Amino acid sequence: KDRIFINSEVCEGCGDCGVQSNCVAILPLDTVLGRKRIIDQSSCNKDFSCADGFCPSFVTVEDGCLSSNAEDNSLSTSIPEPNKSLENANESYNIVLTGIGGTGVVTIGTLLASAAKEENKYVGIMEMAGLAQKGGEVHVHCKISNNRSKISAIRVPEGQADVIIGGDLLVTASKKALDLLKKGRTKVVCNTNELLTGDFTRHPNLKLNAEAMSVSIEERAQKESVWFLDSTKAAKTFLGDSIFSNIILLGFAFQAGLIPLKLSSLETAFKQKASNHAENIKAFNVGRNIQYNGFDKYNYVASKNEEIKSKTTKFESEFSAKKKRLYDFGGRLLAQKYESKVKIAKKLDPELGNAVMTGYFKVLYRKDEYEVSRLHLVYSKKLITDTFSSYKKLRFHLAPPVLNFLNKGNRPKKYMFGEWVLLIFKLIVILRPLRNTLFDVFGYSKERKLEKKLIAFYEKDLEFIFQKFCHQKRSYLLTLAGIPNDVKGFGFIKEQAMNEALNNRLSLLRKYQ
Repeated sequence: KDRIFINSEVCEGCGDCGVQSNCVAILPLDTVLGRKRIIDQSSCNKDFSCADGFCPSFVTVEDGCLSSNAEDNSLSTSIPEPNKSLENANESYNIVLTGIGGTGVVTIGTLLASAAKEENKYVGIMEMAGLAQKGGEVHVHCKISNNRSKISAIRVPEGQADVIIGGDLLVTASKKALDLLKKGRTKVVCNTNELLTGDFTRHPNLKLNAEAMSVSIEERAQKESVWFLDSTKAAKTFLGDSIFSNIILLGFAFQAGLIPLKLSSLETAFKQKASNHAENIKAFNVGRNIQYNGFDKYNYVASKNEEIKSKTTKFESEFSAKKKRLYDFGGRLLAQKYESKVKIAKKLDPELGNAVMTGYFKVLYRKDEYEVSRLHLVYSKKLITDTFSSYKKLRFHLAPPVLNFLNKGNRPKKYMFGEWVLLIFKLIVILRPLRNTLFDVFGYSKERKLEKKLIAFYEKDLEFIFQKFCHQKRSYLLTLAGIPNDVKGFGFIKEQAMNEALNNRLSLLRKYQ
């Protein structure tokens, strides 16, 4: 029952955990303080290799039981079965399932085939997984018909899909899936949660253009024939586990009349094919409820018309959060210095204001030993109790310099510490007034020296930017203001990032001269 957990407040989003584990259970978490990482507990394979990443944010939760905030009161079990005129189709009915490996896409295909056989219908199913190990792209083609001769070939031809159930946007918006759509024929039910493939482990800054992918699906099908909903969020809310998100999509599609099978047949298939059939049936019922009761009752439907924060509101919320974090880190004077520089930049140009807000925060806010200790003390247990209803004890994965003193030239070794290390954290936090003084034993490391050097150079660059800012030099100066944005991580990883940032700065200044 042991599980691995990332304290997202400590995490820097450097991606070394993904490099060490190559695991797609490590997901991005975009916050007002930058992109972090979280562990998808539903898809974690529990080999814990991600904890080898050089980062002090990892915590092992022993005997952890996941929280479930089920909202059973809003669910109905007496929803009428939809009318399915599709059952009388002369041709085969073509269902395509798309998604990421390890999320149950193939299982749904098996359930549909089993339910069809229960009704003495003919069914053909083909799993196009290829090299889709966990985290890879998966397509399942399923044909159902009353006439055996209509299932001569299992693969659904281009433009011949009757319904596509998309477990995620990325695969559903791929060319392979889009080619199956046809206006006036194809209906699409798609999860809007941004599941990422294994590419994310190699490219930690990878982001999906969700809006563009949604538009491409609507253009190839028909806007009125496409439903987008965050089934991952619904699964976590009603069942406490995102693994049921695709079953919720199936329930939605069924209630919309897009699955030519009976409810009793599908429930029988669940009982035959799934050991946790009760939870699967509940997830299926969640999807039916969302479709039957209308989108307004549930906050799981994505719409381009939903409330979107304006750029001004977004700037203010991020600016406020960053000022607060700097105040907690270094006090009032540091926060005021940061605020004054950002306001000057914003007055010159809104985009420059955004660039300085992010870049100056990156150099001023340093997750040194004092700050990491404080973040664990303030946030670890709260974040863990939000995810787990109970646990036995915690173990922290750390690489103290004192234990790696003789480990020259090699990757620092990480050790596990029990909850007693929280007492050490408290002691370190008490010693925070020593930061940047002669008595700061942590301040003599190469990492801390580079951090101070980066601050000095960036503040010098800010004065240069403010003096020279004009329309002709705008692009160049914006780039200079954003130089620190990729400085992430801890120890040798951050050292490499800072050296690269300083080299990029020097190269940019030379080009300007």
